Amino acid sequence: MATAILRALFASKLREVGSDGDLSILWTTVPEFLLSIRATYSPSCQYNETDVVQATTKMDVLLLDDLGAEKSTEFSWSALYVVLNDRINWLRPTIVTSNFSLAEIGKMNERIASRFASYQVIEVGGKDRRIS
Repeated sequence: MATAILRALFASKLREVGSDGDLSILWTTVPEFLLSIRATYSPSCQYNETDVVQATTKMDVLLLDDLGAEKSTEFSWSALYVVLNDRINWLRPTIVTSNFSLAEIGKMNERIASRFASYQVIEVGGKDRRIS
């Protein structure tokens, strides 16, 4: 489903008059995103936490896969909040996948759920296709 949405966004961009189809897209899992921020705390790292967050917020399209697979901490919710809030403020398309419902996310973090409430939520049921 997420791939289909990305393809539709890309096709829409190509139809724009004068568009060369240049679209910056970042597809990452939430745990990978958080690990990339944590990596900046190493003294040998060439970039800082702000660099990672800004690179993520500035993408034309962001797909955050598997929200809820990360260890839920104040740090993880705070980092997600900063990215999501910035992208909403700048009207940048953001796709988030999760095995949790909006209500379940609300129980984990009300601020994040509140941001998601402004998104179009598509619930997909059925078996996990990776297992079957």
